[in-house]
Amino acid sequence: MRGSAPRERPGFACGDSGSLGWRPQPPPHRWRRTPGGGSVPDQVPLVDYLALSPEPHLVAHECDACGARFFDRRNACASCSGTSFHAVDVPTAGELVTFTIVSFAAPGVPVPFVAGVVDCGGTSVRANVINTDPDPTQVRTGMPLQLATFVVGTDSEGVEAVGFG
Repeated sequence: MRGSAPRERPGFACGDSGSLGWRPQPPPHRWRRTPGGGSVPDQVPLVDYLALSPEPHLVAHECDACGARFFDRRNACASCSGTSFHAVDVPTAGELVTFTIVSFAAPGVPVPFVAGVVDCGGTSVRANVINTDPDPTQVRTGMPLQLATFVVGTDSEGVEAVGFG
């Protein structure tokens, strides 16, 4: 789609001329009072490994034995069978390692869009690339990217679900 405005898609964003830049982010994780005196968050992450505060970032589980990183909970490391892990913040800036332009998707998913693998300080993150045309002349491996978040939906009580890609 040459000449069209970039599509707003969840994932990593590239700025103008390949510069890094934040897409508008949700405000820090907030809480509000309920009629019963309790409190509920105004925003919740869609996945366990997305932290919304103090600034949005991903959190991986790193194997204490070999340093392999995983986003899902593990009982054992797939690389070395180690069983001890600790949480580690993943850098929000990264470099596009590989990508594909998706032309066919499930009903209701706008196409085309760019899906890619981003190297964030040694951690591989699979996400959509936003703020760029889904055109092979506009996307290149090695381009710098920055984590971006978006509101997936809002429930009947106004709580927003926040995703990254």
